[in-house]
Amino acid sequence: MESKESKFRQIINNPLLLISVAYPYLLVFIILFGFLYINNLPSITQNKIPPILNDSMSVIKDIPLQEPRITSAVDITTLTKPTPEMLDKGKQLFTTTCSSCHGNEGKGDGPAGTALNPKPRNFSQVDGWKNGKTVSALYKTLQEGIAGSGMPGYDYMSAEDRIAIISHVRTLIPESPVDIPADITKLDETYKLSQGTELPGTIPVQASQKILLAANSVKKSKIEDVAKKISALKSENGLVSIAISDCGKAAASLVNNNYWVNDVMAFQTFLNSYLGKNGFNPSVVSLSKEEFSQLHSSLKNLM
Repeated sequence: MESKESKFRQIINNPLLLISVAYPYLLVFIILFGFLYINNLPSITQNKIPPILNDSMSVIKDIPLQEPRITSAVDITTLTKPTPEMLDKGKQLFTTTCSSCHGNEGKGDGPAGTALNPKPRNFSQVDGWKNGKTVSALYKTLQEGIAGSGMPGYDYMSAEDRIAIISHVRTLIPESPVDIPADITKLDETYKLSQGTELPGTIPVQASQKILLAANSVKKSKIEDVAKKISALKSENGLVSIAISDCGKAAASLVNNNYWVNDVMAFQTFLNSYLGKNGFNPSVVSLSKEEFSQLHSSLKNLM
């Protein structure tokens, strides 16, 4: 007992001896801790807070709701001589309408254009312009778009807005050619700029989706109602029972192709055109003229 206490006192009183005794244990601990750290490195370094990214592609822009209208006439003398006000307006419209594809400086490097093939036009490139770089050529592009590319037509925009955008775009184009008077005259004759432009009405996509869903819901209810009436009529009318094999399909066909209600001849044409797919038995074509008339009258009353 005394010898153990003596050794312990020697270790305590001699720091170097203490370190030499503890060093192997410390080394083993460091090695084990290192292995543990390496094995858990993926979970240790994993970011637990998800990053917040502002994705410009996720911003949905919808067209406005507008009635059909005729815009004010355009002074064609300003087409090749834009005012500072027109250039400022064109730059603003370009930023909100075109820069998502063409980029703020017209380099074709906008975020929405990365997935397009072919890529959006780089206005700093001299060659490769499909319609040309004059005012009249650019107006045609904005009016009609370019088939086979991601460039749509902007015929819903007023002529003044399109001309303002064109005026700004031409400041980004090197060696921008000038229209000859004949080009401007032809442009005016084609699109009636000096007379005012007729613009179609527009409806936001989300609003149109709601309208379509509501219309489909009404039609679905109508089909279900007619199908129930046909099913009830089959038990009362032997002719209807013979003619119709599937009440649901027959109801859908009758509701979706309602021109057949006009007369018996249209009804016969309807049955012959969709026979085998419209819920009617193929043997219906063998009915007599009087039976066809009775069947037509019975189904017309259901509608």
